[in-house]
Amino acid sequence: MVIEEMVKLNFIKYLSRPYNLLTAFAHSHAYSCEMEKLIGHKVKSIAYISDGTITNIMVAKSDLDNLNKRIKFLIQKNPLYFLRILLKGKNDNSKMSLLCSNTKQLEKNWTNLGDKALWKEFLQNYKIYSKQFVTTTAVPFRAGVILNNLLNAGGQKPDREKELKKMLILVNELRTRAEYIVFEKKVLGGLFKEMAKRRGLKDYKILFNFTPEEIKSFFLKRNILQVYTHYNFIFWVKNGDHIVSRCIKEYKKINNYFFSTKQKRVSILKGHAVFSGKVRGVAKILLVDDNIDKIKNGEVLISINSSPRFIRAIKKCGAIVTDEGGITCHAAIIAREMKKPCIIGTKIATKVFKDGDMVEVDAEKGIVRKI
Repeated sequence: MVIEEMVKLNFIKYLSRPYNLLTAFAHSHAYSCEMEKLIGHKVKSIAYISDGTITNIMVAKSDLDNLNKRIKFLIQKNPLYFLRILLKGKNDNSKMSLLCSNTKQLEKNWTNLGDKALWKEFLQNYKIYSKQFVTTTAVPFRAGVILNNLLNAGGQKPDREKELKKMLILVNELRTRAEYIVFEKKVLGGLFKEMAKRRGLKDYKILFNFTPEEIKSFFLKRNILQVYTHYNFIFWVKNGDHIVSRCIKEYKKINNYFFSTKQKRVSILKGHAVFSGKVRGVAKILLVDDNIDKIKNGEVLISINSSPRFIRAIKKCGAIVTDEGGITCHAAIIAREMKKPCIIGTKIATKVFKDGDMVEVDAEKGIVRKI
């Protein structure tokens, strides 16, 4: 039934990210309720299809088109308001950074709270996390492409061009600094750690794989969580209705329909070069930030995308190759700043290459090949 509905609504792949179920809930709320409050438009239908590590995010094409139109409208017709949104994002990042830097003191405070008060603390921070994701990440992500297109089209009056460039600078700043990622780990993770200790749960991180309602029951009713042998999930939101399935059979059916993993045997891929150069090195596939330290100096970082959590790895790598990305994606911005040869948008690099392959990144021609 889910596949038929998704096909009917013309669902398309939006992003792939290392999201857990709680992140999916928070971000879906951000794309609907919080987005509507901020820019007057919401994404009505969104789906998260996860193998337990990487989550494919899908949206109805009409929703994505309308979101882009709304952001473009604000940029063109109400630029001062849109500039305030970006400045708010910058301020929200600073607020989250301050909270993250104070987690040791927060953890001491949390130990003195009762279960009910601890749940309220979690709920408050969960709402901050969802709300500020919109200003710091979701809106800037869409705005970057639109701003670049407007500037590249030319024909702007000098004052207008200056205004657009100012917005783009702010967007790039926000795209390279995503404090919500650290906030999730340090603040929400810290609260989970405290409650897990009280309940005798050894691995507090598994709490990220449950719904807000399941977490509430764990906090307040001392309900024992179902420990799953897998953390695949399908999370589907349609017009405010939430559907969660952990059925492996259903996951495989949807995954095979939309994301067939069968690839032709290829050794050369083309993408978009965003910083030129030519590098040969050992390939290192990096899908989640848990493996950041495995990359060695000069190796070629191959990932679905990059984010601020990958910075340590990017500093050490010789070149960057991603499946996804556009001119204002994190990988593109950082590659230009750090002067690293970079090719984005190869679509399947993480599936074609494997750890240990010797590869050549020719960012003059936008080609990656196995040698």
